[in-house]
Amino acid sequence: MTTSADTGGAVEPMRYVNGVFKGGGAKGIAYAGALTAMRARGLWFHSVAGASAGAITASLIAAGMLPAELELAVPKGLEAMRSSVPKRIGKAILGQATSVFESRGLREWLDRTLAAAIGKHDASPVTFADLFEATEIELYVVAMDLSNGLPVVFCRRTTPMVEVAGAVAASSAIPGAFPPGRGVFHSDDEGAVVHQFVDGGTWANYPSFVFQDRSFRAWLRSASQARGQWADTDDEAWQREANRPVVGFILGNPEPLERRQAAGLVPLRSADVNRRFDQGPTYTSPKRPVYLVGAVLSSDWARLLVGLAMAVWVALSLATMPVGVRRFSTWLAGWLPDWLYPVALVGTLSMVVLAAVVAIGLMAVLVLVGRLVADTLLPSMQALIGVPTSVAPWIGLGDDSVVLRVPHIGLKTTDFAVTDAARLAAVKAAHQCVCAQLDDATTSARLEALFSGVPGPAEQLRLEPSTAAPAVSPNEVSLGGILAAVFATAVVGGLGWWGTNSAGIAGIEVITLAVVGGLLVGGAALVYVGGRAGTRSATRARYGVGASARRPHRAGVVAIVAGVAALVAGAALSMVTMDDRADDTREAKVLSAQAGTGSDDNDADHDDNKDDNNNDNNTYIVAVEGLAAPVTVISDRHLRLSEAVFVRLDADAETARLVGALDDGRFGVAVVCWMLGLGLITSGVRRRRWDTRCARLGGLVAQWHPR
Repeated sequence: MTTSADTGGAVEPMRYVNGVFKGGGAKGIAYAGALTAMRARGLWFHSVAGASAGAITASLIAAGMLPAELELAVPKGLEAMRSSVPKRIGKAILGQATSVFESRGLREWLDRTLAAAIGKHDASPVTFADLFEATEIELYVVAMDLSNGLPVVFCRRTTPMVEVAGAVAASSAIPGAFPPGRGVFHSDDEGAVVHQFVDGGTWANYPSFVFQDRSFRAWLRSASQARGQWADTDDEAWQREANRPVVGFILGNPEPLERRQAAGLVPLRSADVNRRFDQGPTYTSPKRPVYLVGAVLSSDWARLLVGLAMAVWVALSLATMPVGVRRFSTWLAGWLPDWLYPVALVGTLSMVVLAAVVAIGLMAVLVLVGRLVADTLLPSMQALIGVPTSVAPWIGLGDDSVVLRVPHIGLKTTDFAVTDAARLAAVKAAHQCVCAQLDDATTSARLEALFSGVPGPAEQLRLEPSTAAPAVSPNEVSLGGILAAVFATAVVGGLGWWGTNSAGIAGIEVITLAVVGGLLVGGAALVYVGGRAGTRSATRARYGVGASARRPHRAGVVAIVAGVAALVAGAALSMVTMDDRADDTREAKVLSAQAGTGSDDNDADHDDNKDDNNNDNNTYIVAVEGLAAPVTVISDRHLRLSEAVFVRLDADAETARLVGALDDGRFGVAVVCWMLGLGLITSGVRRRRWDTRCARLGGLVAQWHPR
């Protein structure tokens, strides 16, 4: 085992500490720079503990790897944790994906790396006993047992024959991101029982209790002795470990202490004040999916609208089933093989019925328990799945340890596709920052005091005054984003309009494409706007609103008035259009139908929506309201007998043309007015409510902190 360090040509004696490494996923790359700074100042580890990414770093140190070797191993480790998006999607479709990433690559890479570091050449995995026998460095890996919600500490004293790579992979199993580890427990009463382990960071992301909690130390010693894993030489090693200083490494900086001082509790009568100011994943997460789901489920109006949309969809599906089946079956028969046609048709109809049943169930769930899911279950799941990577702000303020802050510039927890440039930049920044901390007079004095066994003075807490955040506009959306969304919606809407009017064989294809395109464009716009809203909401919750944030309601009133005017304009235009339509449009009923076999020279005169690629127009005899004699309609649309349609009579009053439900362009303008009016009214109401909440919250702050 190495006992000296090379610091620019001079060899200094090594002094040993107990190391604690905080978890943080791919952010742990920065630890390489911190370890280089430690080694350069003659400091290294004789015992290490870690959770999640900290467990990976701790295991490599326990294998005797030096900072330069560890830094070279990091890219291979990142490569082992990556998985291609098509592979993940394929596994999800096949039902084989239980997590976003796989841990097999991490486990295999870590076992190979540890085996090479300690010179183990057989095929068996490296165990905790193997690691300690080779390097005499104690390793503690913390994971959480899902069966009881308690931590499990893997080490050579209690789990000597457990493979290190498996324990580390279990400690790094971020719920949802990596599959949980599975361990076997055995007792005379229950026999063999399989437990699942997840990220140790869900219980203790900074496991300093391994060295500093006296109760845990007492249990660990008694458990080791009870299992017969305690030798005479362990007494001396145990005492040396207890006397060594503890140096901890945390990624980033803890939250300032001044933000931990509660001013008061919001009264229940003012519960509506705090909803949009809550610090939590539901309303204030800048992550777009989390914010959008939480905002939709938590909004009474949004849940009712979604439920109403599902109810309308189910009703329309059932009401138009005869027409839809006839048109869909005709369209399907045009390109599907004959032997597959009946199976596909029956299967599709079954899926429609099943979708209706599921929609009814979802509608009930949304309306009844949507708020419960958003306000309680979603934040709880987000807190668990996110694996809190922060530590308490008072960590390192006592005189019993030295805690070093390691920056992780440009690194994210689950972003394993880190470029070499970004990795080297993060390592360099971490090295410079830790060097500055080790050279600080206060840190050096405390470390020397810990080595001498005489605790030095605790760090004096310095509270910085809170700084006011810049004002956040609750309705700020970029003009470019609005114009892009309007343009894309107009294009897709125009295609859908044309497809709805044609409604023939080609029309069904256009409608399908328009619906898919509309969903994509609408979803992208929702993610964009919702993401910006989430960022604004998170900013509000982070900085709060003081008494000075009371704003006049003028902007909200103006928006509401403009919205009402737009609604009135849309309604008036709709009435005018309908009156004009009633003068030249008649309702008719299909009496008989004859399938066409070829083109007709006059088809273009009878059907403006003729499909150029399919001349099989159908001839219909329809009874027109107000006419004694039936008239002829030629169209490529597929109508059923007794189906009600709208027609426009030709000059001879013996033929007619089918008229679409939305064939008048003024309808589009009316719809735009209606949507614009609803949007303006909604924005105005939201603005007024926002102003009211700011005023009420400001009033509460004034009560708690009178000027």
